[in-house]
Amino acid sequence: ARPTVTTTVDARVTQDTQQALRDWGEFAATGDLREVKDSFWPDGLQYQKLESEAPRLLARHSGPPAYAFTLQSPFRIIDDGRDKILRGTVTLARPGSPTRRFRWDIYMRADPAMGGRWRLLTVAETKT
Repeated sequence: ARPTVTTTVDARVTQDTQQALRDWGEFAATGDLREVKDSFWPDGLQYQKLESEAPRLLARHSGPPAYAFTLQSPFRIIDDGRDKILRGTVTLARPGSPTRRFRWDIYMRADPAMGGRWRLLTVAETKT
């Protein structure tokens, strides 16, 4: 028998956030919104922003490798009731480009229709 794996809500939201960031990196290289459709809320502010960027990225055809959006440790998880906010530093890296750093609040919301998967709603710059 396989061992039962239990995950805390914080572990699940962290894992789902990291997946959303990986998907965002794929999108940034291709402009293909299908890369983020499962990990971003389609009615969320961030998805809408990506939607507006997609034609420019598609025209650029930069292709692989994907950009690497990485949430650095340590980070905080803030529970604001409906959403979880992951506050920390995100690095953006790609071979041949300088690494950039952002201080972000990443807003995640659970999606009951996807088995409780957390999906990215929006990001906001933060000073702390």
